[in-house]
Amino acid sequence: MMERIFRKIAFAGFFGCTASAVSAQSASSDLWTGFYGGGAASFGMFQSETFDHWCKVSCEDANLSETGGAVGVTLGYDMQVGSLVVGGIADYMIGNFETENVVGSFQIDNPVSPSDRYASYTQSKWESIATLRARVGVPIDRSLIYVSGGLASVDVSYRQDGNFGPDAVPGGYKPYSGRETGFAAGVGIEHAFTDQLSFSAEYLYVGLPSVNGGQFFNDFSDDGPSEESSVKYSSNAQLIRVGANWRF
Repeated sequence: MMERIFRKIAFAGFFGCTASAVSAQSASSDLWTGFYGGGAASFGMFQSETFDHWCKVSCEDANLSETGGAVGVTLGYDMQVGSLVVGGIADYMIGNFETENVVGSFQIDNPVSPSDRYASYTQSKWESIATLRARVGVPIDRSLIYVSGGLASVDVSYRQDGNFGPDAVPGGYKPYSGRETGFAAGVGIEHAFTDQLSFSAEYLYVGLPSVNGGQFFNDFSDDGPSEESSVKYSSNAQLIRVGANWRF
């Protein structure tokens, strides 16, 4: 008699635990599966490098770094597959990331003096950043630890002026601006305080390939910039992003 009672208790406990695990898995799946949107603020270090191939403006490579910030919106979709959460995330940020550097002194009244020919003004700037990334995460209770990676599109502007100063044209190389495509990769954690509201913290690296900028002002032609007559620019940013998302 007692053996039958123990068997019934064991079976009841087993099926009860199984049902609880299935229910928890279902709740977890429901928690991280679906669309979400929100906003985020970013703060971090912006780095730029300017290389003057033939020292036409400056023989010094301007390798600069400054802090900057941005705010933006996020839209994404997640789906739980077994013990992993996979999905995609897109975001758009508007901010101010800028470096400036002055080498030597400008002589406006005598701009072509040999003693001033290496004076230069260097500026690199990002005004907006868009990323499209895949992300994979591991859910732990109501938190999600994840990694992400994908493409970045950045609105950039570069310039390298000499002799005439930063506000005069022409004064060195033609300014360069446009949207450049690079890559973005990050790691972060997101915690769901309710079934709809979650907060996240993330480290994100955004890097752009080097580009040949505008030609030196004495070498302007219809052929476009060349390796010999153009300046080379590169830039990247390392960001800490905090955000809030609403799942629907």
